Amino acid sequence: MELDLRVLGPLSVLVDGAPVEFGRRRERCLLGVLLIQPGQPVQVERLLDLLWDGRPPATGRAALHTHVARLRGHLCRSGVGPEVLRLCNGPDGYLVEVDPALVDAHRFRELVVRAQRHVGRVAAAALLREALALWGGPVLAGDAPDRLRDRVGGDLVELRLSAAELLVDAELAQGRHRELIGELTALAAEHPYHERFVGQLMLAVYRAGRQTEALEIYERFRVRLATALGVDPGPELNRLHLAVLRHDQDVVGAPRPAAAVPRPALLPADVGDFVGREQQLAEVTAALTDGGRAVRLAVITGQGGIGKTTLAVRAGRVLREMFPDGQLYASLRGAQATPTGPADVLGRFLRRLGVEGGAVPDSLDERMDLYRSLLDERRVLILLDDARDAAQVRPLLPPSASCAVLVTSRQRLSEVDGAVVVALNCFSTVEATRLLRALCGADRVDAQPEDTAAIVRLCGHLPLAIRIAGVRLAARPHWQPAMLAARLSDARRRLDELATGDLAVAASFAISYRLLEADARRALRLLALLETDDFAAWTAAALLDTGVRHAEDLVEILVDAHLVETAGVDPTGRLRYRLHDLVRLFARVRGEDEDAAADRSAALGRVMGCWLDLTEQAAATLPYRLLAPIRGETPRHRLADVDPVELPGEAFGWLSAEHSALLAAIRQACALGLDEVAWELTAAVRDLFEQRDHIVDLTETHTLALAACERAGNRRGEAVMLYGRACWATRTPELDLGDVLDLIEGARLRFSELGEVHGEVDSLVLAGAVLRMHGDHTRSGQVLTRAARRAQSAGNETAEAAAWRSLGVLHWERRRIADARRCFTHALVLAGRAGLPDVEAFALRGLGVLHRERGEWERALDFFSRALECQERLGGHRGIADALLDLGQLHTTCRDPRARETLERASELHQRIGDVHGSAVALRALGELSQAEGNLADAAEFLTRSLALWRELQQPYGTALALRALGALHRAAGDLTSAQDCWREAVATFTVIGSRQEAADVGRDLAVLDADPRNTPHLLDR
Repeated sequence: MELDLRVLGPLSVLVDGAPVEFGRRRERCLLGVLLIQPGQPVQVERLLDLLWDGRPPATGRAALHTHVARLRGHLCRSGVGPEVLRLCNGPDGYLVEVDPALVDAHRFRELVVRAQRHVGRVAAAALLREALALWGGPVLAGDAPDRLRDRVGGDLVELRLSAAELLVDAELAQGRHRELIGELTALAAEHPYHERFVGQLMLAVYRAGRQTEALEIYERFRVRLATALGVDPGPELNRLHLAVLRHDQDVVGAPRPAAAVPRPALLPADVGDFVGREQQLAEVTAALTDGGRAVRLAVITGQGGIGKTTLAVRAGRVLREMFPDGQLYASLRGAQATPTGPADVLGRFLRRLGVEGGAVPDSLDERMDLYRSLLDERRVLILLDDARDAAQVRPLLPPSASCAVLVTSRQRLSEVDGAVVVALNCFSTVEATRLLRALCGADRVDAQPEDTAAIVRLCGHLPLAIRIAGVRLAARPHWQPAMLAARLSDARRRLDELATGDLAVAASFAISYRLLEADARRALRLLALLETDDFAAWTAAALLDTGVRHAEDLVEILVDAHLVETAGVDPTGRLRYRLHDLVRLFARVRGEDEDAAADRSAALGRVMGCWLDLTEQAAATLPYRLLAPIRGETPRHRLADVDPVELPGEAFGWLSAEHSALLAAIRQACALGLDEVAWELTAAVRDLFEQRDHIVDLTETHTLALAACERAGNRRGEAVMLYGRACWATRTPELDLGDVLDLIEGARLRFSELGEVHGEVDSLVLAGAVLRMHGDHTRSGQVLTRAARRAQSAGNETAEAAAWRSLGVLHWERRRIADARRCFTHALVLAGRAGLPDVEAFALRGLGVLHRERGEWERALDFFSRALECQERLGGHRGIADALLDLGQLHTTCRDPRARETLERASELHQRIGDVHGSAVALRALGELSQAEGNLADAAEFLTRSLALWRELQQPYGTALALRALGALHRAAGDLTSAQDCWREAVATFTVIGSRQEAADVGRDLAVLDADPRNTPHLLDR
């Protein structure tokens, strides 16, 4: 709360600039009387005499007590509580306990006293004008009667007259006689018998070259005195009159010229290789030249080595002509152990502004007052470099917008009102390269662009690091950029390499580090243990083994110190943070020196356990799970002060927020040999990745975790990772059939060895599906039938439903329609009972295909639409794309114009997630649609690409379907030979995998073609 108490004019109590209405007239008079001398008691008898004009009632003491009580109540209700202003009563009467500086009468007295200390003409005049500006009318005007005002404010009125006299004397001494004539004329009229004002007016008029008028002023005053009072002017005025008559220059002559007002020019030298920062420079200069701003103040903030001072000096040099009264500069040393105090800075500034050493006040408050008075209405630019906090800056701010202030700080200084904050980030690659070119020569930099890019990257785009690298190259002409890039590539020595002369990246970071409290330093050291690109505040809570709220506070302290950066807001609405690469290296070195290895290991264990715990919570909310959860021995870490519903929240929101962090955590666990953490975290995140089609991530994490488990001999981890690795291999050409089956069998054997029945059954289901996809229908049927029975006996409805689903596809591919319908229907029932929407959608699709092939298009559309709705609720791109493919093929059959849009959307989704299997199906469907539309060239391109993908996947059923479609296209184009070749291969492939009905259908078409006597060239090649 900002309180301002005014008695020089109408009594006013202002809270945060707004006037407070309170009390009756006599209560307001009471407060005004007490405020005129704050802190000094006024006797009860005098108060009674003043408030009742010499005639207090018999109950006056009681009435006075009542007024005091009411006044206290009014003040409290207005927000002016006793901790700020208190009405006290004691044996000597009543008084107001308040900071005297809040009362304008006290400030007025202090300013006049300071002006009376011979601080020089300019300083005295400035202080006196500031003092007189506090007056807004007669003391307690509007509330107190004239007699009361005269009795309590007489000394203030006299001091005001004295101040006015002193001000005129000071300004006359500066030769401002012409400017004072109007002001003195008004003062003489207001005080018609005040000889001092008359004499000052005569002197000002005479020095303006108007002797006659000066003599007339004297004569009118002499007559006025004689007529009204019967007296003559005093000896001082008479001596002045005689001097005017005689042109006595010793008395009335113009003063000697005052020494020129100093024009300080303290800005440091500008750098000759300034690059980039065009936008930030424009923001700073705009803030410092905006005439509409009440305060022209800009704060450049950023981490150590980011280039704050360089930008500030450049801005000061650009603007120096706009501040003709000078430029002040001070290094506040805010990042040092002992920063420069405001009093010391003010002392230096005052001396540069012309105040002689002995006239510089001793106290901070007096220096502030004089500094502000000297700067009032002057145009001075003030650069305050390396501020620690707002408290260090506030005393150095000028009084008006005629001046401008530019501050640099490693802290945000958000508490400085009215400041435009310009936050600096690291250089872009282009800016960093430009600086290197300027420092060590364009030829050397341009000759090895890849090595230059490596230097920029290893320097983290930090301007200080780039400058050091450039200086080192410039000092060693025999070095090529490749040599420095190689030296910087060793992370253990990188900070040692980034030092030259008095420039060192580590030293710059150390300055900010030393300013932190112990718990913030520890937070930085532990955060540096992580390999994540970004992190949420809860991560710090796990590392520190503390509450999330406390961790958030510590991370924000690091943000304010620019040792941690904000990285935006994640999809859950939480702030994300990140460490600069070089800060991470610095903090790791500090951690190795200051933290025990066991403590660092425990911190990593907590954060890994927390990721695992939260990810398992998220995965538990999924509509279905790929594999029944199998737990290992990793200790889970539960955050103490967070509602489990709040973290992790919605499963896929959690995945979006922590996706890259989870990947980094798994990689780090594998690199550190934490095999148990690696496989459990991979297993926990697997279903999240799978249902959002992150196939590449799934493959990488399972491969890494499997290797870690194999190195450690972790059989359970091996089993889970082998199973997961095999799941994604079916949809990419990365592994052939034998490799995939080896993965599955390895998982099954390990699950069996460990007694993990659910894992063993899941492995059988997967093996059956893979055998079917690769054309071994006989073995596939045997394995899937066995899997369905084992799953039923084990109570694993998930695996049982998946087995029946795959059996349905197997029967469909062999054209056993009744068996396929039975399997799909049974899978649909099981899926509904077990809550497996993915299996339900697959079964619906299978039933839809059966109805489509029988020409029952309405029934097929119903099943396909329900499947699509199911997949859209799940949100996975692959499932949606598969459902769209079924719909698109139905639209093609029905000649529905929606066919192309539907199929193209499905194809785009499959390509986006890298699903080669789905892309092969989509290309075949688009080829068949293009042929139906008569666009044979496009049809040929789509079908040829589809066939190539099927061959790459080594999946014979898909290959045979593509061959059949391509043969039909060639026949339509008139290329009977190519059609025969395609169909012969299709018949052979269908026959090998046991799809006899498909083989027979294509065979009939082939027989008709063989009997056709035509043999024309391929129309598509014409």
